[in-house]
Amino acid sequence: MTPTPVRVHGGRVDHTAREERPGRWRTLCGALHVSAADFERPLCGTPCTGCACALRDAADPAAAALRAHTTTVQHRSAAGQLPLPDTEPRLDAAALRAQSELRDSLWLFRQLALDATWRYPTFADLVIEHGRWYAPAPWPSAHPWSHTPGRCFEAAHTWADREGWTYVEGYALVPGTWPTAAVEHAWCLTDHGDIDDPALPDGFATIYLGVPLTDSFRRDRPDGRDAVLTVGSNIVLGPNTEVLRTGLPPHALTGPP
Repeated sequence: MTPTPVRVHGGRVDHTAREERPGRWRTLCGALHVSAADFERPLCGTPCTGCACALRDAADPAAAALRAHTTTVQHRSAAGQLPLPDTEPRLDAAALRAQSELRDSLWLFRQLALDATWRYPTFADLVIEHGRWYAPAPWPSAHPWSHTPGRCFEAAHTWADREGWTYVEGYALVPGTWPTAAVEHAWCLTDHGDIDDPALPDGFATIYLGVPLTDSFRRDRPDGRDAVLTVGSNIVLGPNTEVLRTGLPPHALTGPP
């Protein structure tokens, strides 16, 4: 059955629906079930980024497989594991569960859209489209440091400047936090792609999904902001609405595709 645009009841964006079996439809992003009445609602004109990614992958399976392979290679590298020769690296069961829990939280966050007409109605939409998965890694013993929970953005900038590491902004899965285990977060990547998290002590986060940013882009943030894209320590400033409204500029992202 050809995928069909649909406005789901209560939704703020237009999803693409696919018939899983006769009479049962679901959005391509996997977030919502679709009822017959949804097909009668007028479209709002703002497409769901998750559905758009699914359509992109379906149109070019080879490119989708390459992106999936790149993500798993990054995971093995971050975990200090060697590539598997002539095979597709696979995440272990615990990492797959953590990925699923973090994805579920992001779909919930997407319901809190600031403006459905923006390129990214929420920070979660931006991370879903551009984020990369990273496995936790121990803080390097060669860099003595007292971790600073609650000051992740400031700490990540400090270490990115000090060591030349890459600043990453996104979400970390921290089991036991309320109301959801996914928290907005910032951390660093070394030149080898290993995570160095100066805010959370080792073992607090089980997986990360974030957007690696270039030095020039992160340093060009407005005065008074510690977070580059989302809400930082000063909640009065809010997220970077300019980026959410118009999209990431071409020079913002760094690292492998």
